[in-house]
Amino acid sequence: MKRFSVIITVFMLLLSMSSCKLSDIFSYPGSDDKLMRECADGFFEAVKSRDVKLIEPSFSEYARNVDGFPDSVEMLISYIKGSVVTWEKVSSPVSRSSNSGKGRITELFFWYTLTTDEEEYKVFFYDVPVDELHTNSGIGIHTLMIIRKDEEDKLTGSMEDWASHEGISIPFYEPGTHGSL
Repeated sequence: MKRFSVIITVFMLLLSMSSCKLSDIFSYPGSDDKLMRECADGFFEAVKSRDVKLIEPSFSEYARNVDGFPDSVEMLISYIKGSVVTWEKVSSPVSRSSNSGKGRITELFFWYTLTTDEEEYKVFFYDVPVDELHTNSGIGIHTLMIIRKDEEDKLTGSMEDWASHEGISIPFYEPGTHGSL
């Protein structure tokens, strides 16, 4: 019993000397999935309404400040053919968290499938659900990329490449060739 007490004391001492919080180390399983679902559900519900004013708040302040952002939201609405039927996660998110003395940031990278009554799409999100470092101005979707599911094999690059472009991206899209523009 004495040995167990010494091990626990040493562990707690090491933990208190590190920059980690207990909540960062022992986050409950599925917490990233919950944050991902909240982001996706809010976004897709707004898309379902086809109302720009409901979609824009899903994005971070950084994304909303990208030149032409309101036009890209309009283009997104036009690109999606038909009425939204369902959306499903493709897999659990890739999560990256950091915690400095000034605050914590959590970044999520994930894919969803969006199905309408006419088409199926793949949607990539780079979302920041926690941003204590930048006074919460970075909270929201930073990057959203959408492609038709049949174009999935044309996509090149990595998650980091896609996430580096703030705002909305629709690769392979030429206005007037798809959707209701």
